[in-house]
Amino acid sequence: MAGDDETGSENDQGAGAALRLNLALPNQNVVAVAKHYAEKKHLRAHQLTELNAFLKEPASLREAKLLTNIFAFGNQLEQIVKSKPGFELSSDLEANIQKYAPAILLSDKISTYKGEGPTTCLLVCLFSLDTAVVTG
Repeated sequence: MAGDDETGSENDQGAGAALRLNLALPNQNVVAVAKHYAEKKHLRAHQLTELNAFLKEPASLREAKLLTNIFAFGNQLEQIVKSKPGFELSSDLEANIQKYAPAILLSDKISTYKGEGPTTCLLVCLFSLDTAVVTG
C-alpha cells in the first residue's frame, strides 16, 4: 500500500507538470484572435511581435506587465494634461460675453430662456452682492 501511495503521488506530480506546461503555452485560438484584432487596430510590425511574445509568457507576468503599462500610460497622460496651456478667452469671445450676457441675465424673460432655477440663482447672487434689485 505504501508503494501504491508513492506511485500515485508520482503520477500526480507528472500530471501537474504536464498541466503547468500546457498553461504556459498560449491557446492558438487566442493567438489568432489577438492577431486579427491587432490587424483591425492597425498595430505596427514591432507591436505585433511584442504581442506574440506577450502571449507566450505566463499569466502572472502578463498581469504584472499590464499593470506596469497602465501606470506608465497614466504618467504619460498626466504629462500631456499638465503641459497643455490653460484656457483663455479670445478677445472676440470676451467682448461678446460682456455685451450679451448682462442683457440676457437681466432680461425679464430669463425664466422663458432657462426656467425658474437660473432665475432664482441669479436673484440670490444679486441679493448677496447687495445690489439694488427690485423684487417682483
